[in-house]
Amino acid sequence: MVPAFTPAHRRHGGHDRAFTSNVTKLAARLPQLLDADERARVDAAAAHYVAGGVPRELAERVVTFGTLYATLDIAEIAGSARWPVELVAAIYFDLANRLGMPWLRDKITALPGDQHWQMLAKGAMLDDLSGLQRSITGAVLADGGDVESPAAQVEAWQANNGRTIERGGATAR
Repeated sequence: MVPAFTPAHRRHGGHDRAFTSNVTKLAARLPQLLDADERARVDAAAAHYVAGGVPRELAERVVTFGTLYATLDIAEIAGSARWPVELVAAIYFDLANRLGMPWLRDKITALPGDQHWQMLAKGAMLDDLSGLQRSITGAVLADGGDVESPAAQVEAWQANNGRTIERGGATAR
């Protein structure tokens, strides 16, 4: 079930069956959709829980809970662009890794957040980062390209937007 408090769910009025179906599909396959580095992190964290007696499937679900939030954006993009949800997920995660978004997300999460306003600021930054990732994924899909190769689509988008990506990378450093 998709929680009613999520921004993506609110944008859909909370009643879109295709949206909910796509989120459910992605949630079930989430560990397999992750890149090698994230998959290794998930495996190591899940192994810790499994060693404590937690069933593997539940352990994977727990350690991918933070990433599960991304399925809402992916389902929204797939519905808007009318592309297969698995393809959108591949592009979404590939872009994130190529552009260093997990690193930036970790930096935002690590910021001090003991006070109410700090927590709100961190939440706003994370929402902005998710919105940016959603927009860029939509741009890659809008460019069209090789439906059989999400990586080729991302590479083509990077080649067409190299200068902008370079400036963004310099700003982040």
